[in-house]
Amino acid sequence: MHYRLKKACTIYDEGGYKKVNDKWTEYVGQLKKFVKDSTMNGQMDLDAQKNLAMGMINEVEIGSKQAAEELQDAYREMEKYKDMVVKRSEDTARTIAYSIFKAKNDSITKEKLPHQMETYLRDEEGNFIHPNAVRYFLYQALELMKAEKVLVEKENDKKEKSFDGMYAIFDNTKTDDEIETVDQLTERKIDKKTQQEFKDKLRFYIGETDKYRTSSVLAEVLAEGIDYISSLCEAFQNFYTSFENRIEALDRRIAALSKKYGNTAGRTSRYVCATPNCFQRLLKEMPYTGSSITIDKELAEEIYNKVRNYSMLKDKPENGGYFEQIFDNGIIGYFKKSLMEIYGSTVNMDVLTALEKEAKYEKNEYDATRIEQYVKKVIAETRNLSNPFIERPLGEQKAPIAACTYSKELDPKDDSPRSMLIAKELGNYGGTPDEDIPLNMIMFYQSIYGLRANKLSKFSPGCAAEGRSDGEYYKAYYEVVSQIKPKSDKTPVITPHIDRNWHIVSALPDLDEENQRRQEREIYRAFALGIICDLVCYSKISEGKYLYRLELNDLEPEEFVVSNGTPCDHYYEVLDALTINPVAVQTILSYMKEKFADERNSSGKLDFEHSYLRRQINELASIEYGKAGLSIFDVALLLKVSTPSAEFDKTVGKGIMREILTLIYEYAQTMVLEADLDGIYGKFVLEQFEMFDKNIDWYMDNWKDNFSDYINDLMRIAVSDIERKKLTDIYEKMRKIMKESSKKRG
Repeated sequence: MHYRLKKACTIYDEGGYKKVNDKWTEYVGQLKKFVKDSTMNGQMDLDAQKNLAMGMINEVEIGSKQAAEELQDAYREMEKYKDMVVKRSEDTARTIAYSIFKAKNDSITKEKLPHQMETYLRDEEGNFIHPNAVRYFLYQALELMKAEKVLVEKENDKKEKSFDGMYAIFDNTKTDDEIETVDQLTERKIDKKTQQEFKDKLRFYIGETDKYRTSSVLAEVLAEGIDYISSLCEAFQNFYTSFENRIEALDRRIAALSKKYGNTAGRTSRYVCATPNCFQRLLKEMPYTGSSITIDKELAEEIYNKVRNYSMLKDKPENGGYFEQIFDNGIIGYFKKSLMEIYGSTVNMDVLTALEKEAKYEKNEYDATRIEQYVKKVIAETRNLSNPFIERPLGEQKAPIAACTYSKELDPKDDSPRSMLIAKELGNYGGTPDEDIPLNMIMFYQSIYGLRANKLSKFSPGCAAEGRSDGEYYKAYYEVVSQIKPKSDKTPVITPHIDRNWHIVSALPDLDEENQRRQEREIYRAFALGIICDLVCYSKISEGKYLYRLELNDLEPEEFVVSNGTPCDHYYEVLDALTINPVAVQTILSYMKEKFADERNSSGKLDFEHSYLRRQINELASIEYGKAGLSIFDVALLLKVSTPSAEFDKTVGKGIMREILTLIYEYAQTMVLEADLDGIYGKFVLEQFEMFDKNIDWYMDNWKDNFSDYINDLMRIAVSDIERKKLTDIYEKMRKIMKESSKKRG
């Protein structure tokens, strides 16, 4: 047995040289003494009954006429005392055992009571002994308790048998046919000698009852103590098994750590002095100088309390996780603290010192100049890792801005080689010290300011002018979201967003402003085509109920749903319904694109005046408002009429007006000679302008709202467009009409 374990469990004299006793022997002795003191003191009812019985025995007058009756009374009181002791022993034992073994109180290790086992788990200075010594003590105390319990139970058996035969002390040995009892005592003639013998026997049984009063309780307390210590031994076994598993896991972690930082290819971090070779060299330089049997006294006590609490659990965890915290924070924490007290400066070395050590360990360099060259080389290589790992952006190239940061404590700010190295290798590359950066880190980064997703080819929309098609990611995204409908049960795909509406430009605008405008123009164009070409129809559903629906040839009518989930029954809601339904937008645009293509490919003569779109515009009317003879300008103005004032956005209406003009110009471009295009277009716009001017009175007569500013905006858009095309005559006519219209409206 290890000498220190035995010493920790031994009591020595004041000089500390001569062994006085084993601690477990002293403990069991003090436990027995405590049980005796507890049972023989403080139990007033038992003491009172004992005194009554003893008094009656002493008062028996030998040779008197009433001696037999006095003996009978004394016996009965003595028997009552014995019965009370037997009955009380179990409750007394349970109370004493609980106070010693079962109390859930961490202070149990600090009370230092002589009958408390934990008192003997401290050394002469009062420090808690090592868990290994505790375990040794427990096994020795357990064996001694078991032996004591056997002896006590054997004595108790004898006393219990003698109690059972107590009634026979009054038997008349001269009669063989029966056993006389105390009840027959008054019927017999008893001489003085026999009376004295009966009196002495009663005194003897009082003494035996006193002994049983202690030993019966002691047997139960020892049984509880054996259970308590056995449970502790088992808990320690589980702790050490868990400890062993943790150590094996720690060995694996150390092995994994030695490999973790060895191969960093493809990573943007460069670990310093972290190769397996560096780890081994550092370990050799930092040997453990402590003792395997000596640990921190607080840790030793914490381990015992943790094990004790575990032993008292009814449902014990099976995986050893109960001791995880004490292992990670306590045991490992203790050895970490011990390590740091001796090798703290080495463990906490700064990143440049670590690079210098790496040069020694990995390159076997000990020359100061060559070590500095190695440090500079590693810094330069690591700086290159901060280069942006992205493709070459489209358009104008932007130069990356380099920067780095490091701990303020890294630079001594003097004339030393280190300070000069930091100024040259870090300061010249945007280096800025920062108090939040640890000493063991240098952070490099390069930024390309003003870079946006649409400047990266895979995220960029196509550009016909540059001969570039949609980017791979851009195309994949819109292939998904273009299938999302307002109703989930009609949508065959799952949105890639957290919110099911984020693909809608009104819910989450595109960061690419040009792409946002393109999507808005597609919605405006689909709205205009739907209204002009009767693709979006105001249809009667039932008596007094009309809804706007998408009605295409050979397809079932599709009822529009607006953003609040209700059917589309107002003119302005058509725009809302299209905004939240990219599928409907693309359906209208594709349908009309095919319609226009069929028109161009037809065998008949094609001119703008008799074209499909011109015919549709000529027949433009609103069923909802009962108005025929509408112009293209009315398509935009009806938005103002139908939209609640608080919700109307004038910029949307103006955007629709511009898109209608662009649509018509592009449409005419497909069937008119270039030389005639602007003239034909201008003539058409003038006609629509004049028609719109005539319709204004209808608006003023039917609605009190003042539309003048918005009407002027719509007219100004057309006038400006004609002016840009340098159609002077038409421009002057339209400007005059607009001026007179504005004047008439006041």
